[in-house]
Amino acid sequence: QILIVSVLLWVPLLVLMMSNAMAGISVAQGWEGDLTDTLLRFGTAVLVSAGSIYLIDFVARLMNAMAKAIMEAGVPISGANVVTALCNSLFLITVFSGAILTPPVGWPVLALLAIAGFMLMMLLGMQLMAKVALLYVLVAIAPLCILSYSLKITEWMTWLWLKGLTLVLLLPVIYALLFKLVVVAVT
Repeated sequence: QILIVSVLLWVPLLVLMMSNAMAGISVAQGWEGDLTDTLLRFGTAVLVSAGSIYLIDFVARLMNAMAKAIMEAGVPISGANVVTALCNSLFLITVFSGAILTPPVGWPVLALLAIAGFMLMMLLGMQLMAKVALLYVLVAIAPLCILSYSLKITEWMTWLWLKGLTLVLLLPVIYALLFKLVVVAVT
């Protein structure tokens, strides 16, 4: 669906950006830039934005493969290891908190810990869904943001989009590193 929208908006977007670039060059007063520089930037932006969906797909697959390799390296993470890590962490909580977790005071504390754990898992799930939605939006606006590089006035939009895309694409690797660190530290 995003590919269809991008293809349908491709030609009008190119015409709009080129006419905007030409108008900006012809009427600019005190703007440092010439026609060859703008045409070179525009040509580069057209070539990059034409393959942006494939480039972003490649990088997303690469980041997911890196996250998978991190998760499989060293201590294998299986269901039994995760359960062992959770039991070890609950044991540590019980040992370090001592009197707090003894009945009758301990049951509300344990209930609050269980509710907090459930809320944390729900927040992680919602964050992953938001990441996917944000990635779809960033892919859809990729041609516009890359083409905005052709004008020096709108170059900031390209860099802002690139920062956002980089952070969204690095999230699986960051999650894998943090999860692996916690599992290795607890086991």
